[in-house]
Amino acid sequence: MLEDDLDTNFNLALSIQAHEELMHLHNDLMTIEYYDASKDIWNPTWGTSYSSKKFFAWIVLVDRQNTKSMLKGGT
Repeated sequence: MLEDDLDTNFNLALSIQAHEELMHLHNDLMTIEYYDASKDIWNPTWGTSYSSKKFFAWIVLVDRQNTKSMLKGGT
């Protein structure tokens, strides 16, 4: 957020659409006041306590993640 030139944050050339989206994001970010002393607070959408079961249920990708059993079974 503190960079004056957003192009310094990217190494690959952006498409025209991606560049326009980046400029919209930049404009939106410029409206947010930044407080250096503020702390980040993370609130998971699935509740106050973390568990991998809750996370996988939330992202609905349980059968699509490469787990040890899937890699071992060769399926």
